[in-house]
Amino acid sequence: MGCSCHGHLLFYTDSRGRAGLNRTRSVHTVFGLRFTPRSCFISDRYFLRVAEAKKERLNESHFKPRRIMSSDCCSASETTRKDIVFCPRCGEKGKRVSLATVGAMARTDIEAAKLSGHEYKLCRNRDCPVVYYACQIELEKNELRVPVNFKERNYEGPVCYCFNHTVASIRAEIKVRRRSAAQEMITREVKAGRCACEVKNPAGTCCLGDVSRAMRAAMAQTDQCSRPAGLLDLPP
Repeated sequence: MGCSCHGHLLFYTDSRGRAGLNRTRSVHTVFGLRFTPRSCFISDRYFLRVAEAKKERLNESHFKPRRIMSSDCCSASETTRKDIVFCPRCGEKGKRVSLATVGAMARTDIEAAKLSGHEYKLCRNRDCPVVYYACQIELEKNELRVPVNFKERNYEGPVCYCFNHTVASIRAEIKVRRRSAAQEMITREVKAGRCACEVKNPAGTCCLGDVSRAMRAAMAQTDQCSRPAGLLDLPP
């Protein structure tokens, strides 16, 4: 396989000499290699597993009758596509999450078939163990590399995965200073282009919403603890 890159365009030729063009933004793959404009080509286990799984699916579709392909999400009916909007475990309506997020969050020992979906959804139901799902695919929280803040109760871990602001650190800061600078610091870093929420945050989006909720909860808890003991049990 031959490859060359010019800016954000990636040209390649496969083993049969066929040329192709891949337009890239930040991270894309060709034959199990990951390309970033700044770091060129790097080998990546996740993308190699995805390439292997997709190769197996292509082989199956080539040798099996066409009617069997109706189970594939891409060729499924409109009704089936609407059904996978909802979490198959709890019925919660999910939000679309990028393939880069799913690949970055999944543990390295996860089987390749679970990373071969074409489109994944995110389930934010706290009582449901499923985090990502696609057609006939479910990834639970214990299959991810990091704790998932919106899936846990009595959570003390990170709510900002890029700069490691945790529920505990935000609460401690508010207890001492009566405020937290976490939100301002994250906003400043985001403007400077130093965040990587898509591949560090399990939600695949900016963490400011979760940080804001953690700050409000910590402030409410601090206010409650600072009241005189006799006032805590007063009737409304």
